[in-house]
Amino acid sequence: MLLSLNWLKDYIKVDENPTKIAAMLSETGTHAESVIEFKGRVKGVKTAKILSVKKHENADKLSVCDVDFGDRKDVIVTAAKNMNEGDIVGVATPGSILADGTKIEPHDFRGIISNGMFVSYEEIGFPKDFISKEDQQGILILPSDTKLGIDLTEAINLDGIIEFEITPNRPDCLSVFGLALESAATFDSNFKEMELFNGDLPKSEIDASVETEKVGAYELAVVKNVEIKESPVWIRTRLMESGVRPINNIIDITNYVMLETGIPMHAFDLDKLNDKNIKVREAKKDESIVLLDGKEVKTEEGDILITSKDEPVALAGIMGLDNSKVTSETKNIVLEGANFDHTQIRKTGKRLDINSEARTRFQKKLDPTMARTAILRALYLLKTLGFEEFEFSEVVKGKKEEKVIKTRPQRINSLIGKEIDVDFAIKKLNRLKVNSRFENGLIVSEIPGFRPDLNIEADVIEEIGRLYCYKNVESVPIKTELTVGYESELKSFTNKIRKQLKYSSYFETLTYSFIGPKLLSKIDYKDEDSFIKILNPLGEEFSVMRPTMNAHFLEVAEKNFKRSNGTLKIFEVGHVFRKGESGEYDQLTNLNILHMGFGDFYDLRNTVVQILDSCGISDYKFVRSSSEFYHPGRSAEVFIGEESIGNFGQVHPNVAANFDLKEVYVAELSVDKLLKYIKKSFIYAPKSKFQEVRKEISFVVEDKVLYGDIKETILNLNSPILRSVYYYDVYKDELLRNKKSITVGLVIGAEDRTLKDSEIKSLMEEAIEAVKKEFGAELR
Repeated sequence: MLLSLNWLKDYIKVDENPTKIAAMLSETGTHAESVIEFKGRVKGVKTAKILSVKKHENADKLSVCDVDFGDRKDVIVTAAKNMNEGDIVGVATPGSILADGTKIEPHDFRGIISNGMFVSYEEIGFPKDFISKEDQQGILILPSDTKLGIDLTEAINLDGIIEFEITPNRPDCLSVFGLALESAATFDSNFKEMELFNGDLPKSEIDASVETEKVGAYELAVVKNVEIKESPVWIRTRLMESGVRPINNIIDITNYVMLETGIPMHAFDLDKLNDKNIKVREAKKDESIVLLDGKEVKTEEGDILITSKDEPVALAGIMGLDNSKVTSETKNIVLEGANFDHTQIRKTGKRLDINSEARTRFQKKLDPTMARTAILRALYLLKTLGFEEFEFSEVVKGKKEEKVIKTRPQRINSLIGKEIDVDFAIKKLNRLKVNSRFENGLIVSEIPGFRPDLNIEADVIEEIGRLYCYKNVESVPIKTELTVGYESELKSFTNKIRKQLKYSSYFETLTYSFIGPKLLSKIDYKDEDSFIKILNPLGEEFSVMRPTMNAHFLEVAEKNFKRSNGTLKIFEVGHVFRKGESGEYDQLTNLNILHMGFGDFYDLRNTVVQILDSCGISDYKFVRSSSEFYHPGRSAEVFIGEESIGNFGQVHPNVAANFDLKEVYVAELSVDKLLKYIKKSFIYAPKSKFQEVRKEISFVVEDKVLYGDIKETILNLNSPILRSVYYYDVYKDELLRNKKSITVGLVIGAEDRTLKDSEIKSLMEEAIEAVKKEFGAELR
């Protein structure tokens, strides 16, 4: 936001230079990014009256002008074409310095000495993009009542410009009005109220209506018998100082009021409206409209349209349409002051990629009651330009939001760390038009509608703190009790898993917590009722909180595979989100593991077993998984007791094909459920001094039999000399057809003796017999 200091001084009295003003406002929370001081950059340019204009005898493109500075006369040679006898202009005399640093010297133009040059807006420091087309064509022409011989910066009220960085929560500061209030509070200066039209306003003949709830205010003013022409110098200058290019007097007034009040306005050509009708409605899908910049766009349902006899004439809050624009032929206009749903304006503007000044303001929450202020300010300015035929129509009156916040003085001192006088706090708040009073030991503040950022006690305290200026709050030692930090059980457990997987050559990855239905459909995820949808997503691909990490993991694998990285081992410990049957939202912690190009189902199974074993969990079992995400013969569901804690295995070929992958393995385990079964304490037992024996047995079994089933069968023998059962190997080849060979290991030993061969042999025979009986197994 660019602020003209002379415009600011219309509202408050401030004597500091631009740099000091910027610094002090920054200290109280309104951050200034840069400062332009015209008086320091442009020196020696004076006002003068052109007495005569003659053609140069030796140069067809040059003119020789006699000029009067009031106390002396001189000669200027120029190539400009837009000046006439009697015009008052700015003249850079010898020794003058222009904005770009150029020093002016007398110059001989084919025999005639020019003692200076006429200046344009660009030469006194205005960027070319901000200058009107007319002003770009020639020199700066001043009003006819301008004093002669005075400094040009004084003649057109050029002081300085400050550029502010305005945060999204402060739409009020996207206006001279808002920044003037900030300045009044910062410099403790009285605020001069805005001058508004206060005459009689007969009811307008326009037939106007609003047919949508997305309009907070809608007011119209008709101005008849207008003459479209160039704006006065003071309006053009202020617009250019604010970064807005002047166009004509009507459009300039709407832009001027927008910059001054923060409320965008629009002007229609009344005679281009069908039967003088205006209706505000929501758009239908694919209505084709041509904007003022000539761009043709199509609407979506929910967009807000201004129409005349149902024909669109403006895209509300964004831009007007070409079919109702004000031109040099316009004789009667309609001014629109409105308040539109900020969420809808943001959606429409983002979709169409239109970043207009109107959208920038309307997409923030504006005060509906300010629409009337904008209309009355515009009529006041138009009256100063000589227009007098006004009519008014209030279609939807802006409602004032009643918001009162009570602030405890002791809470101010607690949060800021400084005892601040209550009278000081109330005075500063009142400077901001946050009308406050002390009542029953509390500061009671009535929050104006243009301050949507003030909602709770802490917000009001922040206002007091920044206006007191935080640099005035002395640093003091922190007085508090020291507490010993600790790591939560969940954090400790997940860190242990991370460390274990990293030691196993897995890389940790982080995927988005948001996902799109399209990506979920690629893994055939069908439980749409459990989706938690985002109300204001960044896009369709981020519109749902992820219910599983599987889709993102396969997407990562796909990207790696397409970049010639066919080997991948990754994991993530993260949250997934689901909606329960009763509508409550659940945030769950899951562990996902993926490997591609490394081993097979059994390698992934080993990783899962290592995690379970490291947790001290032994009563787990693997059951064939019924999930359609996995290959039906190369996957398993993990149970601890009767509770399922997850699945692992080869991704179903059809699902993998959706990501242009062939063989990829994924595990998804519930960390929350694992945490319930983790062994938190261990009974210490000294290692037996008698030697243990390890024996392996290879069984040929049906392909559907899992290692966990065999392990459980052997453990059920409850032999006192059987220490444990462990996985050793699995083998398959064409000769085995629909069978496979699983090798399991038995750890055998006793605490009080060395076992005899007969005891070991007896246990081995029992184990073999049990597995044969249970699964029809054969020894390999």
